[in-house]
Amino acid sequence: MEFPAALKTIGDFAFYYSKLTDIELPYGITTIGEEALSCYATRIVFPATISSIHYKFDQLASNNLYEFVVNSKTPPTIKNGVSGFDSSSLPRSAGCLYVPVGYVGTYKSKWTQFGGDHRISEGGYDFTDTNDGLKYTITTAVSGSSTGACEMVYNPKVLNTTVSIIAGDAKHDLYSRTYNCTAIGENCFATSTSINSIYITPTLKTIGNSAFLNSSLQSSLESMSGGGSSGYIPTTVTNIGQFAFYGCKNLHELFLPHIDRKNSITLGQEFFGNNASDFKCWVDYRRLPDFVNNSGMWDVNRVYPHLKLDSEWQSFSCIKNIDFNNTLVESYVVSSYDKSQNTAQLNTVLRLPAGTGAVVHGLADGTYYRLGYPSSAPSASSIMESVTTGSNTVTSNNALSYFVLYYKAPVFNKILTATFNRGYAYLKLNTSLVGSGTTQVLTNLYDPSTEPTGIPGDVNDDGVVSSVDITILYNYLLNGTTEGMVNGDQDGDGIITSVDITIIYNILLGNN
Repeated sequence: MEFPAALKTIGDFAFYYSKLTDIELPYGITTIGEEALSCYATRIVFPATISSIHYKFDQLASNNLYEFVVNSKTPPTIKNGVSGFDSSSLPRSAGCLYVPVGYVGTYKSKWTQFGGDHRISEGGYDFTDTNDGLKYTITTAVSGSSTGACEMVYNPKVLNTTVSIIAGDAKHDLYSRTYNCTAIGENCFATSTSINSIYITPTLKTIGNSAFLNSSLQSSLESMSGGGSSGYIPTTVTNIGQFAFYGCKNLHELFLPHIDRKNSITLGQEFFGNNASDFKCWVDYRRLPDFVNNSGMWDVNRVYPHLKLDSEWQSFSCIKNIDFNNTLVESYVVSSYDKSQNTAQLNTVLRLPAGTGAVVHGLADGTYYRLGYPSSAPSASSIMESVTTGSNTVTSNNALSYFVLYYKAPVFNKILTATFNRGYAYLKLNTSLVGSGTTQVLTNLYDPSTEPTGIPGDVNDDGVVSSVDITILYNYLLNGTTEGMVNGDQDGDGIITSVDITIIYNILLGNN
């Protein structure tokens, strides 16, 4: 039965001895009167807003009740001043009281009669999505025509259902109210042997503690907007709890595109571990120190760097030895330098020693490349140095260019004077070659005039915004093709989604 969505109270004996069988009360209800739901229900769901319930449900003992859900984190007040329900009115065979994850002890201490006669279990929820059948708790209520927010939560019946879930898309309750899923809750799919895959859409922000602990989650974990990368966690996810993916034996990789781990994402202890034998956790190469220096938090030997090329040419230096074999990345080092002519000779390399500098070039801007570690340490053949000390002032003459790497924004510019603060890096030629009084770097590698125009919405960089730009993004989202794409990411969140298409539509319509 569907109740009015704005319902707050059900009065005494309202459905006494009625034929109701399945009751999912609307979010917002607060009070249940005496014997109000003493009926033939097989399932009753009280949402998180419930605050007062009469203690007696006489008719429930004679039916097939299998699920009695009370989703409030504060056990509702029991009318008539008793310490709990009249537990004799509930079928002993059901073992059916489900409460929010982490609150079993709270209910047992408050509802002493219930705890003595019936098993109280984790698994409370507010509604079942009308499309995927999974369970959700409302975190932000719907107001007027606005969309609410919800969290996907654990329920034991979900563990026995074979599912491929979409996390983050719109969910709908029985009353046609819409909620964006922003979190996968604690223990949501822990120990599940039936979950196949999960598709993460950009509204998801949190993956809770032990969300997929020891589950059958497969390597098809991906984002619908992540370019088809297996294991891709979009940058909208700002928190991954401890043990979230621990023990997923079928999971082969996680891919974190986040550039600034410390400020953009919080990672719990051993959020991965004991996974597939070839498991790798891919992180931005500039954030590799954040990960490998936390050996007590996770298995650092499973952490590998990835590189996103944001421009045609880019400077590169890493704290570990890098193998460029089979990465589709071209890597160049300086093999000789003619000081009298201010010219440098470049050679391609497949392996780069830790701490040395290189210039890298890939197939397309905005593409992620997975990098490897060589089986043995390469020799230091480059005469470029990576400088990451404190404040440094670099000065050149008009004839030279600097190839500059900012940790947060890699760029290549012709500059006369640059000041690099703590935490920045740049590449330079060895002072033994160019002299201690100068800091000269390789020249004539890149013409800044070929940089994209930067016109908002101009995906193919042809100087105008048109339907062609929308078509290019559609082809990317549908087929993964990057042909013609120069400025794909319109909102600057690091990924290309339908939001970027919407931005271009608004530009064409003249909207801000």
